[in-house]
Amino acid sequence: MARRTIEVAKLRDKVNEMIAYSHEHHRTTAKQNRYALGTLLENVLMETGNYQGFRYLEDPEVVDYDKSARKYY
Repeated sequence: MARRTIEVAKLRDKVNEMIAYSHEHHRTTAKQNRYALGTLLENVLMETGNYQGFRYLEDPEVVDYDKSARKYY
């Protein structure tokens, strides 16, 4: 039988990686994608009682730096 769940920590790590390395030729698209990923992850973390905050990524940590670039804990 196929597994039907994922560990929240694994999801968090994958989304953090996607946010840090997301970039598009059009910066607005990358920014919108990061906000969407962050919103999804925040909801999952809060619903499961795992939300521990975030920090903004700094310039060398992310391809396209802006306030949508975050790392969740």
